[in-house]
Amino acid sequence: MDARQRQTIIKLRGLDPHSIEYYDIATKFFRVRSRSIRSCGLMLFFFALIGVMGIFAPWETWSGHLIGVFVFLFSGFFGWVTFRMGHTQLVLIKASRAANPEHQENALRFFCERDYCAEPVGVFILRHLDNNNAQATLNPIVKRKLRSKCKTDEEYKQRIDSKEKVLRERVNQQLKNLDL
Repeated sequence: MDARQRQTIIKLRGLDPHSIEYYDIATKFFRVRSRSIRSCGLMLFFFALIGVMGIFAPWETWSGHLIGVFVFLFSGFFGWVTFRMGHTQLVLIKASRAANPEHQENALRFFCERDYCAEPVGVFILRHLDNNNAQATLNPIVKRKLRSKCKTDEEYKQRIDSKEKVLRERVNQQLKNLDL
């Protein structure tokens, strides 16, 4: 657990989960994380520009131009996807800020269940919003990747169960260390 997560959990611990201050502190954590995701997308856009320069550079053979096209397409695609992921989070945070408290809780629940379900902050917020039984789970993207690697449904369930058990123990230990 990094220092920002620790500070966020300590600040949230003393607040009412239905208050606007709770929502502001939690979404500030999400905004900072989405900002770093958007920055990675912008960096990949920059690499795409380098690929464009490679396309128009005076190469002696066509291989340099083809490499430039590949760099442009690869970096541009992943830069766009990464930038949009961070931007979508930011738009949802801003839209739910103007909504009533019920929608704000739903937005927090959405972020914690989708993007931060394997992190201590997400589990802490889910425990405060719903009940104390919320547990860390694997991100849906990780589950899809594991699904493609497994040959049978039984193997898939066993792998998910074993990975989630380790994840839950790790996150619960980190949250328990904060209680001390």
